[in-house]
Amino acid sequence: MFKSMLAFSGASGGVKQRIRNSDFFDRVISPDFGDSAPFQRIPAPGKAVEHTLFSSTAALWEETEKRGLNQRQDISGWVFSPEPPPDGQPATTVRIPYNDVSLESVRTVTEYRYDPERGVYLRFVSDQPHTDEITGQQLTASNVVVLWVNHVETDILEDTYGGGHWSIEIQIWGEGGARLFRDGRAYDAKWVRPKRHELLRITDLEGNPLPFKPGNTWFQVVPLGFQIETE
Repeated sequence: MFKSMLAFSGASGGVKQRIRNSDFFDRVISPDFGDSAPFQRIPAPGKAVEHTLFSSTAALWEETEKRGLNQRQDISGWVFSPEPPPDGQPATTVRIPYNDVSLESVRTVTEYRYDPERGVYLRFVSDQPHTDEITGQQLTASNVVVLWVNHVETDILEDTYGGGHWSIEIQIWGEGGARLFRDGRAYDAKWVRPKRHELLRITDLEGNPLPFKPGNTWFQVVPLGFQIETE
């Protein structure tokens, strides 16, 4: 939907085959398909090898240039405003408790806490600040959007641990429920994406565009019926 490049490493055989057969395969940059040049290993004591593969913006742009794909894209559909919409409910804390499907007693809680002085939400994971490894700075978001999206098991077997797990298709097309958090307030919303090559749009419940705050936006995708916690 962003007409972007997709850089990644590591996928099951079935997922890789879907990517290979997709209409955006020319935009995929991955050592899984032989594109090793933009990636490098940076080992560190105590760090598992699967967490030591890195790339850089410069390296990925260089590969994009080589393919002749560094072109301005026609992207529209989002609305921004420095002023928050009227109404909304106070929401200075957002908690999203993800359960581990293989270990029912384990939860990873993603949390955002609003900082009124900076006008952003600070990101936490399991009550610990989520920080940038290089700078040590805590990650922040001007907007947090929770999307309720249909999750469907595919026929792709990801692993055999604990009886096996099937790859999940997250169906971000059509429309569904959403909630926008900005400026310490929460807004009930809908996400709408009628066509494959369109950005999903965030609207109020009457279908009017709901503006983001200028800055960065963090999307949290959860299954239908998922319960989040706000204060």
